[in-house]
Amino acid sequence: MSKPLPPLILLVEDEPVIRSVLADAIEAAGLRSEVASNYADGVVLLHASRPALLIADVRLPDGDGHQLAAAGRLLGSKSS
Repeated sequence: MSKPLPPLILLVEDEPVIRSVLADAIEAAGLRSEVASNYADGVVLLHASRPALLIADVRLPDGDGHQLAAAGRLLGSKSS
């Protein structure tokens, strides 16, 4: 029997150093991560991967992290 996959965290952060450090910390905690460097890519990954948790910068170069979180909440409410 295979072990279940650990939860997936979507990280959306435009600063490369911060994105790298956070992704490393997520994986060190035994979780999986997907990363995006902007709002548009974050939306695509949000819909494609359906993460357990979203960590998003509030000020992304092409959008607002609050709007991305709202999209995630809407997506989550449609699947339940």
